[in-house]
Amino acid sequence: MRLLIAALLIANAACSNSPTEPQSSGATVTLRYGGSVTVAGTRVSFTDVTDSRCPKDVVCGWEGDAAVRLESGSEAVVLHTSGRMGASDGQLAGVTITLVEVKPEPVSTNEIRKTDYTVTIRASK
Repeated sequence: MRLLIAALLIANAACSNSPTEPQSSGATVTLRYGGSVTVAGTRVSFTDVTDSRCPKDVVCGWEGDAAVRLESGSEAVVLHTSGRMGASDGQLAGVTITLVEVKPEPVSTNEIRKTDYTVTIRASK
């Protein structure tokens, strides 16, 4: 019985919503909208997203842009998927944050709520 309880506690901890806390330089993490994670020793929160990317099932004249706002304490940075609209990397609390990916991709028949978004970022000192 004790073994079963221990196994359940370990499984519960492994499935918790607590993000991993990578501390190494060059750490890559995925973060949900409204969530926070400690990466490269800095607490980063995903606080806003504006998405004008072309839906993947439509032919557009330009690719559009997803702009992601990340915060650490009183500092903030907005990173972009399109280099025409802004940088895909920036400094946040002494750490270089690079935007790797924004999901989900827009589809013309689906409305995306902000809470549906995840971002993958890479942090390095």
